[in-house]
Amino acid sequence: MRLQNVGVLGIIAGLMLALADRAQAQIPDFGGLIQRKVQQGIEQKMQQKAEAQKAALVSAPAKRRALIIVNEIYAPESELSLLPGVTADGIALQQTLIKGGFEEQNVRVLRCDATNAADRPTKQNIDLAVKDLSVKGQNGGLAMVVFVGHGTMLGGNTYLCPMDPPE
Repeated sequence: MRLQNVGVLGIIAGLMLALADRAQAQIPDFGGLIQRKVQQGIEQKMQQKAEAQKAALVSAPAKRRALIIVNEIYAPESELSLLPGVTADGIALQQTLIKGGFEEQNVRVLRCDATNAADRPTKQNIDLAVKDLSVKGQNGGLAMVVFVGHGTMLGGNTYLCPMDPPE
């Protein structure tokens, strides 16, 4: 019998087949047993890793930050139409993140109908909010940026549209 580079399980299975052929006897399916044990070990390791990742997220809610940019209006005088439901989607996402363990102060929402001008999705406010998120996340953690609203394509590039038109 010639052995090639087939790995340990392949070698064991090959030897068992050779033995079974010679002896014409029934032998236990050790190859299948080994394969099942290896598969169980892999599944167990994957489950442990997933549980460790989930525990890390749950145990460090302060390290989870989100920026939700909601733009249902692009320049009131433009030909782009109002996108109904966009603000409701952004609010629903904010509530879902908070219920999922994000701390409320770590979920920032920029929206067109905000009373505070600094909380509207203008180009300047978006730039500042992304920089702020980047600075706060320098020590690790999870950062999420979600844009809901108007976007456009120019020259094969996709752009997110802020509330205010470019000058």
